[in-house]
Amino acid sequence: LYLNMKNYVESEKMHKEVLRIRKNILGTYHPDYVASLNNLSFVFWGSKQFDKTEPLFIEHSNIISVYPNGADTKYEVTDN
Repeated sequence: LYLNMKNYVESEKMHKEVLRIRKNILGTYHPDYVASLNNLSFVFWGSKQFDKTEPLFIEHSNIISVYPNGADTKYEVTDN
């Protein structure tokens, strides 16, 4: 919602909190954690903070690269 309203400050806070919670509860290889990486990266992209976007895309890529069949559909980048 905040991202659609271009309220990047609130959107960033919310997505960082979701990412932290999902990492602590689900772990870094869970599809919801990977989706949260993607969501936060879009917040940074929309606010033109490209230096913060790249590490999230790299982490996403590193996570999905460990699977023998490549990216499972649960891990693909989506535009939420």
